[in-house]
Amino acid sequence: MGVDRDTLDIVDVVADEPLPSMESYTGVILTGSAAMVTDHLPWSERVAGWLKESGDKTPILGICYGHQLLGDVYGGTVGQNPSGREIGTITVERTSEAKDDPLFGGLPSSLVMQATHMESLITLPENAVRLAGNRHDPNQAFRIGESIWGVQFHPEMNADIISEYIVARREAIAAEGLDPKALVEAASDSQHGAGLLARFAQIAASR
Repeated sequence: MGVDRDTLDIVDVVADEPLPSMESYTGVILTGSAAMVTDHLPWSERVAGWLKESGDKTPILGICYGHQLLGDVYGGTVGQNPSGREIGTITVERTSEAKDDPLFGGLPSSLVMQATHMESLITLPENAVRLAGNRHDPNQAFRIGESIWGVQFHPEMNADIISEYIVARREAIAAEGLDPKALVEAASDSQHGAGLLARFAQIAASR
């Protein structure tokens, strides 16, 4: 993100750490999780309630699980992706609406990112603007209002990290008809993820 580590607070919601007042922060990032939004676990429901109470004044970026949770909170539908698991280095395409978006507008029209998920945001909230998608998942990114974004992919990961995920899940991946070896060989780094995170940090600071 290009920000000083000392300016960041990390809240472990799974360990029931208290959620802070969102107004105390210039921006919030909701990270990924191995859990499923559709399981409605107690810690996840607590975060969902916090999001509903906090409103949309503070810039928020939801990543993977965070993306799906935001979609669920604002009236979208989360469920198993009908195309199955998406894992590895992927390409997503910006929509025409993304051209003037504060977060996506300065990025290339085709973005190389890392992904690992089985559930997706199947339908977007009615008030969401779709910003990016691909054949596997048309709802790879969205915006609500002026300051809430969700991205299904992982802008924080590089090729080494996604390769470790593939290796860790290789038996399940192979059982689903995918080729773990080919996915590892196809993994590649991209600066698009770091660029998106840096832009979010800049937007948060400017607000």
